[in-house]
Amino acid sequence: MKDRYIKRPSGLIRMLFAGCVLITSYGAKADVSCGDIITTAEVLTEDLSCSSAFDLALTVVGPGGYLDLNGFTIECDFDVDGIFLDGTGAVVTGGALSSGKVQGCGFGVEAIGSGAHTVTGIAFEGNAVSVAFVSDNNTLSNSVISETTEIGVAINGSNSTLIANEVSTSTSASGAWGVILQVGADSSYILSNMVSGFDQYGVIVCSDRNVISQTVVEGNGVEITNTATGVYLPGDTFVCDDGQEGNTIVSNEATDNNNADLGDNNFPCVNSWVGNTADVVEGACFEN
Repeated sequence: MKDRYIKRPSGLIRMLFAGCVLITSYGAKADVSCGDIITTAEVLTEDLSCSSAFDLALTVVGPGGYLDLNGFTIECDFDVDGIFLDGTGAVVTGGALSSGKVQGCGFGVEAIGSGAHTVTGIAFEGNAVSVAFVSDNNTLSNSVISETTEIGVAINGSNSTLIANEVSTSTSASGAWGVILQVGADSSYILSNMVSGFDQYGVIVCSDRNVISQTVVEGNGVEITNTATGVYLPGDTFVCDDGQEGNTIVSNEATDNNNADLGDNNFPCVNSWVGNTADVVEGACFEN
């Protein structure tokens, strides 16, 4: 496992670990219980409510670990984390109808280990950080994130993909961020998503060579003034502590965000902005 961590904007830092949980048999199980380590294909047969007696609800370890929520819900006590994906190529899916849910957790799903994990078709509701990619080459697709209190999707690892997700929260979740590509989250793809309703930034990029395309970013930033709150590349500022270059932001729709919909604080112009729709842009590096 890489010794890395997700940094929340509130300043809380949680060190990541493989998890000190109750270890169960590596063979197939009739039922999945809170604290299990899953290394084979498993299917939920009922809702799980995991209390603070567990550090996290479940760990899925690839390459053999595959968890189908089967439309059921994993609910945490909020101090408990939801699902850790460890090893290489672990998979968690919401089920055939994409109706499985992870709710009320500190981290909803956290991808650690060697990476190449897949998260698809899950409803995340009321988590502090809904999805965190710490390792590389992970994918989040066809999922719905709502009522996040801190971060919708936080990416630290490189070569991550977010495709066809809805990431939103309500303004009652004061200080929440939508999608953040932190320093080191290089060469990632944000494609065909919707990001809306966050008090802070919709999509903020602190890394290089990423592609953001065909994504709708609207109604973010009610708590932010004097900077862009839709899609924002802050440059070398306190937000990112490094500049950004080689990013391509193309064919997105960013409207109704506070102050500015698109912003690039890097100079000279080292990122490409092409074919985006926005009400207000901030910076001299735009072609719309």
